[in-house]
Amino acid sequence: MNLKDAMAADIDDVFMSLDEFAEYHDINGQNIVCVVEGRTNKEHVAISRQAIDGVTLDEYIVHVKKSLLPSVPEQGMRLMLDGRPTTVSHCDDDGAGMLTITLEGHDAGGITYGY
Repeated sequence: MNLKDAMAADIDDVFMSLDEFAEYHDINGQNIVCVVEGRTNKEHVAISRQAIDGVTLDEYIVHVKKSLLPSVPEQGMRLMLDGRPTTVSHCDDDGAGMLTITLEGHDAGGITYGY
């Protein structure tokens, strides 16, 4: 097995494993296995104290296999993440089959992930 094959196996067997890090999330109406990072509850409280009129800018990082999406998201593209409207801030392709998508969304109260 070469390095490229070993990396692909690690992506599937560890990072994108439902038993390890990944979960199903709704992205544009499709239930997709991915890893979503968001502000922790503590970070969210600190940021929301700085919000104007209770509206905060939430940021989420989505790690997903490129092959699971119909296309590579581009900056400014609108995506629904778990029923919440977001905008693609940027999308990085690691060249090994994984995308790291940074999403931003305005929300009164926001959502947090318990990481």
